[in-house]
Amino acid sequence: MSTANKNIIIGVVVGVGGAIILGGIAVVAWRLRRRRNSRGPGDEDDLMHSGTAVGSSSHETSTVGTANSPFKTTLDQYHNPGPVNQASNF
Repeated sequence: MSTANKNIIIGVVVGVGGAIILGGIAVVAWRLRRRRNSRGPGDEDDLMHSGTAVGSSSHETSTVGTANSPFKTTLDQYHNPGPVNQASNF
């Protein structure tokens, strides 16, 4: 095989491979952007922007209106687990 033919083959392989890699990067970037833009305002973590530590009294008094929130009920179950099953105490 001559040098000219080798250079043509290398150029085609690098060109096609580079186009595939750039296309893959573009698809990943498009999916990430679409996922980021599809999130609504209620999807953010409530604790990330509250400015108080978990369990601090200022945070607990500020959530009076959200007594039935899933986070509050889970936290209450964690701190007051109820009766312990003796069979599971091993």
